Amino acid sequence: MANAIQQAAQQTASSLAGAATKTTTTVTATTTAATKTGSSAAAGSSSDSASDALQRLADQVAAMRQQAQQKKIKVQDFQKASHDLKMDNRMTARNVGVLRHDNSRLNVISALGKDDNADFFAFRMATTAEAKFGLLTNDGKDEASLRFQVLKKSGGAVVADSDPKSGKAKVAYDQLKAGKFKLEAGDYVLRITRQDDSKANLKTEYNYAVQLSSGVYKNDFDTVEKGIDPKQDPFGITVGGAVTTLTGSLGSAVSYLQSLPRIGTPATDKLSGMLLNKVF
Repeated sequence: MANAIQQAAQQTASSLAGAATKTTTTVTATTTAATKTGSSAAAGSSSDSASDALQRLADQVAAMRQQAQQKKIKVQDFQKASHDLKMDNRMTARNVGVLRHDNSRLNVISALGKDDNADFFAFRMATTAEAKFGLLTNDGKDEASLRFQVLKKSGGAVVADSDPKSGKAKVAYDQLKAGKFKLEAGDYVLRITRQDDSKANLKTEYNYAVQLSSGVYKNDFDTVEKGIDPKQDPFGITVGGAVTTLTGSLGSAVSYLQSLPRIGTPATDKLSGMLLNKVF
């Protein structure tokens, strides 16, 4: 009986040892697999980080080259004034000019005043090319309080939108700010509103300056928006004399801009200087 018990104990011990060995082997294999998986994930993460770093470097080099090229160009500056409207919409958008690749840059200095729901500015993209959207506000925090949208003038389809909830339009907006969005040739409207458009927030005023560019430029056009002109009706139609609308020929507007004398303010300081000295 004692021998039988001893033999059974030995068999049990042997079985447990075998199971332990299998368990150790399994754990080792699992650990090895996990290590390989972790190594693969780490390698993938490192690869992505390296790719992002190379892209940032390439962008910086491209920007430096463009800046060096821009410094060699003699820039002509033009300016015109426009007036805000009580009935501001896509059809009454103030024309700010034609954006031409490696030729022109468009600057708009304006504000959303008290009870001013939105501002609309029309522009034309002469040819399909990468475009860039720049922005300045009195307070850097104000940018998050404003919403910027690029709409197709015909139909009003949204091309780019700064609203974080706008999905693909937000992706397009981020690309536009980075100068990597290919804007198709055509007529567009820039719409500026408050991010929070509640009635209580309509009393908050926001000054801003926006800029549209495409490559380098040799013609710099400024549109400085002033307060509502009492001589115009709510839709921007002049009272008395020849009746003209703000949605006139873009070609005529550009001709008018080109006939104006040069300003003389360095293009690099213009937006910030004009924003601070804006008169309503």
